[in-house]
Amino acid sequence: MNKQRGNKHKGCEGELYAMWDACSKGYIVAKTIESDLFSYDFIMDDGEKLYRVEVKTRDSGRKSSSTGTMFNDRIVFKSQFKTNCGYKKKYEFVDWFVCYCSKWNKIAWIKQENMNGDITIYKKDFEHFQLPVNNKLKDLIIENNENDDNQECLFD
Repeated sequence: MNKQRGNKHKGCEGELYAMWDACSKGYIVAKTIESDLFSYDFIMDDGEKLYRVEVKTRDSGRKSSSTGTMFNDRIVFKSQFKTNCGYKKKYEFVDWFVCYCSKWNKIAWIKQENMNGDITIYKKDFEHFQLPVNNKLKDLIIENNENDDNQECLFD
């Protein structure tokens, strides 16, 4: 398997894990047809608003890329990059930035407004960066189901 194809598979793993996490917390997700054409990987719906979500995946060891570096105990994600005209924010066109570490099987959700500088997340701190449970959509679907006995409820 060539390196580019391997990286693509790792990225897909992180995207699928983030979409599963969002769905398990009551959001509806929609995957873009070709995420390389957009500045985000998928759309997340809470019943009132649509959010653009960008996912970055890291797996092991000390590895650097244009989006960040993974160490043994932490991940550093860069929030901007350098252009000929100076620095530009990478994630200004997304609402949520997701860091997925396949080695640790951990995920961190960061709101765009918190991406003011590079972000360091220690392995022990991933639990502090969780997507909140969405009860708006859950209540809406249950309410609709009470009016129509032929529909199945999507939530337990």
